[in-house]
Amino acid sequence: MAHLATVQLRGVLFKVSERARQRMLAQRQRNVHAYAIGTFTTAAQPLATELISYNPYTAGHFFCVGSQAPIHRTPAVVLCNGKAYVLPNRQQDEKSQ
Repeated sequence: MAHLATVQLRGVLFKVSERARQRMLAQRQRNVHAYAIGTFTTAAQPLATELISYNPYTAGHFFCVGSQAPIHRTPAVVLCNGKAYVLPNRQQDEKSQ
């Protein structure tokens, strides 16, 4: 196991278990029900600048913070200092796949 300040995932697919999300909403108790799947790579200098987030109380999907647009997959995600970023204008909705 390693600890890195910055990590990059390539070929990322965001997943949310709606059943587990509904259980979390009903119980008002946090649980792991949303995650990103991708291929691990290191990122020496993060180039991604579009902040993304997930809030189970407002929507059942990940979203770009600035535009509030849903994001379901993307070519790459950079994880740095507890936050997740994608390249601006590089996010891809699953409907376009």
